[in-house]
Amino acid sequence: DFPIITFARTPSLQAKNKVVLLLEADRMTGSAANAILKTLEEPPAQVKIILTSSSVGAFPDDVMQLLRVNGHAINMPRPS
Repeated sequence: DFPIITFARTPSLQAKNKVVLLLEADRMTGSAANAILKTLEEPPAQVKIILTSSSVGAFPDDVMQLLRVNGHAINMPRPS
């Protein structure tokens, strides 16, 4: 497993929730995207996963399908 997957699946000893922040997630390699798909399909209840991207359509199709069903999209303007 990738370290981020192990982190998400391991219960926290101190906090009630965990936040996984993947910056520029659209740049994940194919193997990394495949590894995180299972976690996106069935995320542990205490884990919140935030994927960021500077390009809306840059995620692989299978990731986009899961995000449409299980996620929330927030479009934020670039700071000026």
